[in-house]
Amino acid sequence: MKWILISLSGMLAILSACESKVETPKNAIEFLSHEEFLSPSDTLRFKVLDTSITNLNFTYQGQTLPFSKGIIALEDLPLGKGELVVRYSIADKAQLQKKPLNLYAQEPPSKWKAELVNTYSHDTSFYTQGLEFVGDILYESTGQRGKSLITSYNPFRGETYKTLPLEDSYFGEGITITNDRIIQLTWLAKKGFIYDLKSLERVGEFSYGASQEGWGLSHDNQYVYKSDGSATIFLLDPITLEEKATRTISSDKAYFKNANELEIVNDYLFANVYQKNSIMVIQKDSGALVGVLDLGFLADKIQKTADFDALNSVLNGIAYHKERGTFFVTGKNWNLLFEMRFSEE
Repeated sequence: MKWILISLSGMLAILSACESKVETPKNAIEFLSHEEFLSPSDTLRFKVLDTSITNLNFTYQGQTLPFSKGIIALEDLPLGKGELVVRYSIADKAQLQKKPLNLYAQEPPSKWKAELVNTYSHDTSFYTQGLEFVGDILYESTGQRGKSLITSYNPFRGETYKTLPLEDSYFGEGITITNDRIIQLTWLAKKGFIYDLKSLERVGEFSYGASQEGWGLSHDNQYVYKSDGSATIFLLDPITLEEKATRTISSDKAYFKNANELEIVNDYLFANVYQKNSIMVIQKDSGALVGVLDLGFLADKIQKTADFDALNSVLNGIAYHKERGTFFVTGKNWNLLFEMRFSEE
């Protein structure tokens, strides 16, 4: 009996030893580039460790990357955090390898110049969330539950036209105007509303997708652009308002969150920075942060009325007047609306 027990123990030991020699397959691709900050103009170097591999393929966010002689081209890739996926076969068996890949803008942002042109009165009860011109009529959306509204007025004449309050359960956020419709965000309800531009009658609503909150809106001829406080700008279909694509706000060294109210002029997306007296200038097609506007001097020109809250009454609201070629900015509960010109220094 003892002999049998010893034999069984020996067999188990042999099996255990065999199992311990089974090795996990090693990666067949070794990456030689370890730069912390890569941009689409850079390349990624790699080495093939197993010459028997076939069907080598590199993809990034679903896009196939060209490569040649151990070099992967990163040209025209979107900025932001992502994952490089490597696929290949060894002995007809598919293999998968992954590598984090973070892409940043190629150049650092520059300082832009802000020139004050004129000032106009602004209702201090307005907790400003969005501004947009249609001709000389300025449409403004405001926030805070029980005080949120959309209003239209002419700042040059001091005339107010229509005002539409939002239900008390919603916290109003940014607006944009396209296809004769006003698109309005709410903050945490993950829901937006659509209004007829002329009547201000509500004609629809929409739900958010991957974006978590509603902050700012703007649009061009192709998309509606939406911020949610993260470093991501969401591109929405202008009709269905479904999220179709994204941009990551990126300098050459970091990603930037807290883009608030938005305004698009030509190739640039101008974004108020939440709780900062500054505006980011972003390339709308890439997300690259190319400029910064310091508007801190405006805070010294306003009067802090009873509506003013030192913590929350911050710079917000930016609209472009096409005919005048100027920007209009204000803040939450500010008593003034400022007409300005922005340019690169």
